[in-house]
Amino acid sequence: MASGSATNGPTRNPPSTHTAPEPDGLQRQPLEPAAARWTESNGSHLALLPYDEVRTRPDASAEILRFSDSAYAAGARLAGWEPDRLCPGGVTDPQASATDATRPPA
Repeated sequence: MASGSATNGPTRNPPSTHTAPEPDGLQRQPLEPAAARWTESNGSHLALLPYDEVRTRPDASAEILRFSDSAYAAGARLAGWEPDRLCPGGVTDPQASATDATRPPA
């Protein structure tokens, strides 16, 4: 799985994730927050979170982290991974997550 976004430059690319190989049914898995959605791209599906939906929220970093975690969980479930065994502290570093969640959005 790859996650990323680019919010500088002439265009604004939303936070997104891509899971490869894509497990069957990925696009039917739930995503968080509510603004997140699956979209078809080049024969597979990307999870997208429209940047304008979260950029002005006081907890924008936490919303983006929730999005990334939900997309990871969707792919991991369908792939039969064991996230609790593979990532005992969570998908992201808990200490970095706490710091990032309190950082104001750019």
